Amino acid sequence: MFKRSVLVCLITLCACLTPEKQHKRTATKHQAFMEKYKGSWNLKEEIVVPDAIYTVVHIQQKHYSDIFTDRIYEELEKESQAFLIKKTQEKYLGQIQNINDVQKQIYKFLINVTTEKDFLYVEGRSFPHRYRDIFIKSYTAKTVSDINKNLNYKGSNTGDLKEPYYFIGASIYLQKERRMHVIGVENLALLNLTLSLYESKNLSNNDLVKLLNECHEAREGEMLKNMAQNFDDLPHLMNSLRFLVCGSKHDFKNNIEDWNVKNPHQKMNLIVFIPDRLF
Repeated sequence: MFKRSVLVCLITLCACLTPEKQHKRTATKHQAFMEKYKGSWNLKEEIVVPDAIYTVVHIQQKHYSDIFTDRIYEELEKESQAFLIKKTQEKYLGQIQNINDVQKQIYKFLINVTTEKDFLYVEGRSFPHRYRDIFIKSYTAKTVSDINKNLNYKGSNTGDLKEPYYFIGASIYLQKERRMHVIGVENLALLNLTLSLYESKNLSNNDLVKLLNECHEAREGEMLKNMAQNFDDLPHLMNSLRFLVCGSKHDFKNNIEDWNVKNPHQKMNLIVFIPDRLF
């Protein structure tokens, strides 16, 4: 009974916040975040407005892709010379290791700057779905198996993958450890359309680039829309800092500028975190 009373009080308190108090709370948390972590991490303020109620922290990432791994396997099958196969495998291993380094740094960053009350939004997963343990287990096993198939193509032994497998995604490790609330941020229709374009063989390169750019812009707008929503059952946990793991080629500055014009009562700031190993 006591716990329920505390929850009701917290919900009521959040509901009674005036816009001015929300703006002040957001500005205070934004400033405190930058003052505490800017010296330790590569953080850049892109947008700061006095009447924001959210701060989006875009964590730029390089991530693993099944599409890329499948293409590497196709390349290996086309090669007939052993030294060219080895060269392709070594380059592939280097790319996996780089992804692993980037995701490991993202993991360390989020462990350092967040609490269990924070929300982490991830690209590639539809809003508001969360990772299921059975998916994490099967996805990890399949990903490691697919990578090893390339690294050990026709009996070669290019390298060994060692745990922890950060390349599967820092967000997956954070979910496994229950470190914070991890949820998808994508519009599923737009995500599927984008993925289908990558597989398309009927478009010219110029048309493909144009369509992908339009899809990415639309996806970014939908991500902001989803991050601006609060969950009715968790209003006391919803922090004004909204952490987003999304590829380094995504630029949210123009999207947030447009958002702030169209949504004057839900304005957003933007901070970008760039992992040192990203490039």
